Order: sequence, then C-alpha cells, then structure tokens
Amino acid sequence: MERVRKGSGDILDTTKGQHLAQGIDCEVRQLPCGDVRFVAQYPGGIEVILDYIIERKTLEDFHASMRDGRERREAFKMRQAQIPRRIFLLEGDVKQNTLLRNKASFEKRRAEIEVCDDFYSKKTKSLDDTVVLFVNLQTSMHAVFGAAIGIDD
Repeated sequence: MERVRKGSGDILDTTKGQHLAQGIDCEVRQLPCGDVRFVAQYPGGIEVILDYIIERKTLEDFHASMRDGRERREAFKMRQAQIPRRIFLLEGDVKQNTLLRNKASFEKRRAEIEVCDDFYSKKTKSLDDTVVLFVNLQTSMHAVFGAAIGIDD
C-alpha cells in the first residue's frame, strides 16, 4: 500500500487511478513528513511501515523551496523519522525548464542532498514517469515482502 500526503492533488488522482488499474492498493492519509510511504499490510490487520519514504517536488517547487528554506526543513523532518531509505524525487525536465534560473545551484543542492543529507536523489521527467516509478517500487516491495510471509499473488 502506498500512502501519499494530501496537498498534491494532481498526483493523488493519477497515482491512485493507475495503481488501482494495476491491482495495487493506494490509500491517502495525512503524513507527518514526506509525500509517500510504503506500508505492508499483513493478515490480522498488522501494518508495518517499510524502509522507504519519498519527498516529491516539481522542479519549480524545488527551486522555490530552496529559496525559502522549506526543502531543508522537510529533509530534516525526514531524517528525524528514522526511515533509512529516503528518496528525494525531482519531477520535470531540467534541460527544458525555462523557469529554473540557476541550473548549477540546482545541481549543487541535488548533490548535497545525496552526499550531506544521505538521501537518494531520483529525477523523473513527468508525472507519468513518477507514477511508473511508484508502481515499479510497489511491485518490487510486494514481491519481497509478500514472499516473506507466503503471500503470492
């Protein structure tokens, strides 16, 4: 199951629809940090938060959040959550983006996120690419964690 933070309306509708079309459950809940968490639901109603948390930003939002400090606060909250695999997902085409004024500062901060903040930084070109990434992650995790308890579907 994927949990997505409210406030990202475009991706909520697209993600949920594409996940459901592929037979993958997606639930929307308010999250204290991050935009996406993966949760394994076991028989008996037991839920286990898996080791992944994703913060998704469009290039425009990332640029604005670099300037107002929001991105660093969000990164701090995600580190405090003690979920070991933190992914900073940047959505959009850097080469085609005319609103991104300083591409060098963008790439510098993206490198800092990986090296200093201990995040994995992933770029997708569009919302559709992001949804494909989420579906692939969900499918992989289901294969691993489902097999661990004998669920095979």
